[in-house]
Amino acid sequence: MGGFNGGEPELAIKMAGSAAGMLVLMDRCFPGVALWKAYTKAGAHLLIRARSSVAARPVEQLPDGTYMARMNLGGQKGTHPGGVLVRVIEYRVDDGEVVRLLTDLLDPVACPAAELAGLYHARWEAESAFRQIKTFQRGPAEVLRSGDPDLVRQEVWAHLAVHH
Repeated sequence: MGGFNGGEPELAIKMAGSAAGMLVLMDRCFPGVALWKAYTKAGAHLLIRARSSVAARPVEQLPDGTYMARMNLGGQKGTHPGGVLVRVIEYRVDDGEVVRLLTDLLDPVACPAAELAGLYHARWEAESAFRQIKTFQRGPAEVLRSGDPDLVRQEVWAHLAVHH
């Protein structure tokens, strides 16, 4: 948890050290070179959804249909020259939407694209649970009442306990 003026990407970077040895899955608002470097330096692997413009130019085509590209988002080029090398996995869901995933797992044999896409799809089960808590259990437009960080944590845990 963080202050009112902070955002999720900044909080996610602070959590990188606790992710060693994990595969961390994140949604579209998270891609960034600073975040990428923080997690990979901590020994974590990443699978992050990205907009179609992120890492869009293939550097190398891989035999499984994925490709290698450089991620360097606007506003980050000065602090992270050259960006980072990522593997791009694209697939189409039932409604025709194209999903683009970025990962540091570069070997298509050791880490098949279909398996990684399946893991990302499973992530949405957790998102559905969060939606149930935020929209139906807590009520629309209701905010957490606690003003103290410890009480906010207590209230969040209470909502999670009631949900389960």
